[in-house]
Amino acid sequence: GYAALRVMTREPDLFACGLALGGMSDLLALQRSKQNQPAWRDLWNRRVGDPTTEAGAALLKAQSPLPGAGELAAPLLLGHGALDLVVPKEQSDAFARAALEAGREVTYLVFSKEPHELRRPASWRAWWAVGEAFLAQHLGGRAEAYGDDLAGAEMVIAVGAKHVDGLAEATR
Repeated sequence: GYAALRVMTREPDLFACGLALGGMSDLLALQRSKQNQPAWRDLWNRRVGDPTTEAGAALLKAQSPLPGAGELAAPLLLGHGALDLVVPKEQSDAFARAALEAGREVTYLVFSKEPHELRRPASWRAWWAVGEAFLAQHLGGRAEAYGDDLAGAEMVIAVGAKHVDGLAEATR
C-alpha cells in the first residue's frame, strides 16, 4: 500500500492507475504513534527514521505520501481494514480526504471487520473483484461481472463508487 501511494505521489505521470491496501500515508504520525511499542520503535527508528530527532522527523515527512496526495494524476483504488492495528485506518482516511479535496479520482473501500491484512475470504474476493473491474477500466482488458463476489465482505464504499464501472449498481 505504501509503495503504491508513494510512487503515485512522487512520479504522478508514471502510472495509469494504482491500488493501495492498508498503506501508510503519514510516516511521521505513524512513527510518533508507535513510540510506546519498543519492538516497533527500535526497529523502525533504525530502518525508517526516528521521529524524536529533527533529521528523522524531516526524513519521515519527506517520504510520506500524504503531502503529495493532491499530485495524483491517475485514479486510485484505496482499501483499508477498519480494525487495522498496524497502520491505523486514519492514514487512508487522511489520504483519501486530501486527494478528494484536490479534485483527484479516488475510490475508497473500508472493510469493517478486517485487520491490516484482509483475512476473510469474502473480503479478499470483494477487494479483487473491485480491483479487477478497476484495472480493466483503466488499463483495458476485461473483467468478470461482480456476481456474488461482493457478498459477505462487510465492505463500505467510503467514496468514489462512481469511479469504478458497475460498482455502485453492484452494491445496491
